[in-house]
Amino acid sequence: MLLAFLTMYYLTGSTDIEILTSTNLSFDLQKILWLAIFFSFMIKFPLVPFHLWLPLAHSEAPLAYSSIGHVAIILMGAFSNNIQGIEGSILLGIAHGFISPALFIITGGCLYERYHTRVLSYYRGLSSQMPLFSVIFMLATLGNIAVPLSSNFVGEWLCLAGAFERSPIMAALAASGIFLSAAYSIWFYNRVCGGAWSPYLSVTTDLSRREFYILFPLIFFAFGLGIFPNVILDSIHYSVSTVLYQTITP
Repeated sequence: MLLAFLTMYYLTGSTDIEILTSTNLSFDLQKILWLAIFFSFMIKFPLVPFHLWLPLAHSEAPLAYSSIGHVAIILMGAFSNNIQGIEGSILLGIAHGFISPALFIITGGCLYERYHTRVLSYYRGLSSQMPLFSVIFMLATLGNIAVPLSSNFVGEWLCLAGAFERSPIMAALAASGIFLSAAYSIWFYNRVCGGAWSPYLSVTTDLSRREFYILFPLIFFAFGLGIFPNVILDSIHYSVSTVLYQTITP
């Protein structure tokens, strides 16, 4: 990807999209640059079948696969090539940027820092000893499964609406993936926080001030942008419309 961008800059002297659309690069070179950028982003996203590195990099496998599912919805909305799909993909990307870090901080920062294990079967009943943690974890889980009033819900709804306009079958398949994501996210939360206290865990403190001050803004903005999504949608509408409907003259 970096080599592709450097090549574009070397040949055109700019990385500005408006300037790049008016340059006279050969069609074969454009295809090569497009493929380089496309596959780079597919790995970075990641998108199936380029996703296998993510569960290995993040040992919290349910969260890693949840990220893959959200990114697939984002990409589907972006490639729907209509206003609601593109705006939804942008909003869902922003929402994912709040919820996903919150969940990784909860699992990797809060839980692992206290108990030093990632084995899910060791955890149970944390709500009885860590009520504030359980509430924050529940809100993050609800945001992750895109309940109404969350920004994930608005973003996924717009992405699915845009995809349905292009292909109802693909939109239906994507919606089924959302239901599966909700199922294992709720199971994950219930396994960690529900039930009786696990005998494998020692009693420890609830969220510290440092942890709360890190997690609260992420949850606040994830749901705040769901209640007031026009803060984002109105600010990007003109740019999305310009990119979508502009006429490029060769």
